[in-house]
Amino acid sequence: MNILITGATGFIGKELTNALLKAGNNITVISTKPETATSVFEKPVSAIGWNISNVELAKIISGCQAVINLAGADISAKPWNSAYKRIMESSRIKTTKKLVDAIDMTQSKPEVFIQGSAIGYYGNHPDKSFDENTPKGEGYLPDLVEKWENAAKPLTKMGIRVAWIRTGVVMGKQGGMLKKLELPFRLFAGGPPGKGKQWLSWIDIRDEVRAIIFILNEQDMQGKFNLTTPDPMQMKDYLKEFGKVLHRPSWFNIPKMFLKMAFGERADALLLASQKVMPSNLLKHRFEFHFADARKSLESMYRKTYGV
Repeated sequence: MNILITGATGFIGKELTNALLKAGNNITVISTKPETATSVFEKPVSAIGWNISNVELAKIISGCQAVINLAGADISAKPWNSAYKRIMESSRIKTTKKLVDAIDMTQSKPEVFIQGSAIGYYGNHPDKSFDENTPKGEGYLPDLVEKWENAAKPLTKMGIRVAWIRTGVVMGKQGGMLKKLELPFRLFAGGPPGKGKQWLSWIDIRDEVRAIIFILNEQDMQGKFNLTTPDPMQMKDYLKEFGKVLHRPSWFNIPKMFLKMAFGERADALLLASQKVMPSNLLKHRFEFHFADARKSLESMYRKTYGV
């Protein structure tokens, strides 16, 4: 299969691209730095820049059976001031619209378009469970995700199968939350943000990749899909498991006031938000998680380093 991927050099994108390459697919990536993008993958890919014209992009897409759009600036990387919010929005909404406009120009359209999204759509609640039928929450992040998803909606009128993947907190050694937390834990300073009672809807990076490929290959899968484990946990409980695997305690509760001072608006949306999200549509299609259990997931990641 010929596949175009955006966001391929990111944490999820890199693992997904390597898996698709290993399976024998031909991959073209769009990157802000195409000259260096090809060096991060295990097998050769074609790379183009975002400065390509819509006409040129349409020609490339005409040869692709699938487009996977994972582009988007890291929402945890910088403070959410007005300038960085513009970057977060542009990197998601404008890039999606560019792809949609190019596809509209093609004679031969892709069979499937997988659109990146996030469980930030649901907002947060201390106890309530969310699934794909839950209405949008309130706040900046739900509004951003809604605009991001809506940008791909015109594709459905073109007869293209569109799947929106609302990804949870992705766990892996090479990126995301665990990479940031490993050093504090190894220094005996690990623990949850706030009281740790907030629900954490997580997914192992390997199940994230498997789920995307599953959706890619199953022709009846379209619409919204939560990519989260069917076993969400409270933050304090997940980090206890992390500590046990690293042979470290999880005891240092980071005060909520400090988090808000240090991270501003991001603290409430990313660190303190409680989201108990269920992958109902994935389960309906009988997708099987290999790493739904936190201990199994963490031990399989870290056992070589820590001898577990």
